[in-house]
Amino acid sequence: MGQMTRLILKMLLLVVGGVFICTGCDTYRVQLTPHVAGWVIDPVTHEPIPNATIYFEAHPDHVMLSADGGYFDFPAITKRQPVPKDQLKSLSMSQTLTVKAYDYQQVEKKFEWTGIVSPVQTNLVIFLHPNNNP
Repeated sequence: MGQMTRLILKMLLLVVGGVFICTGCDTYRVQLTPHVAGWVIDPVTHEPIPNATIYFEAHPDHVMLSADGGYFDFPAITKRQPVPKDQLKSLSMSQTLTVKAYDYQQVEKKFEWTGIVSPVQTNLVIFLHPNNNP
């Protein structure tokens, strides 16, 4: 890469950085989903449901399965992105968690929060009701 190209790139970075500063934006690690943990349980037998599929609707490529004891621990999905400083505490976020397992009815649970950090949701108990198909 030539010296002129490097100089142009440096100037471009300064201009882009200046735009962010001028608009009151800075880059922050934003939690796109909450950290959720708990158990998937059959409400009829009170037995844990292993291998239940758990994912957030907006992030279907981030999937996990509940363990043999029905336990799951899904860390928050984060992303670095520009956020205006005046919206750090007022940014409105929501995500829907989907939990499903073979021969059970799917459950969806909506989480809503304000700000760039979502509250941790642990000790959740998610009941999946058996399908009533003969």
